[in-house]
Amino acid sequence: MGVDVWVYDPPALAEAWYVRQNYLKVSDADKSLRIRYWNCGENPNNSVFQTKDGTTQFKNLNFDTKDNKEKAKP
Repeated sequence: MGVDVWVYDPPALAEAWYVRQNYLKVSDADKSLRIRYWNCGENPNNSVFQTKDGTTQFKNLNFDTKDNKEKAKP
């Protein structure tokens, strides 16, 4: 199976970004393999919040200097 992903983000990207991911079927003779349900909210590294304009942003993420990053820590 092949999955084509196109990302359009004119403010951030000069042109669309594209990647194709290919998946192969693996042997599962004993029927023990299962796709596990995963919720992004279960990952503490995905700590995001909704902004006033409806978009989402990572908590405590900024691209400032190291000094400003230290001040932003809770």
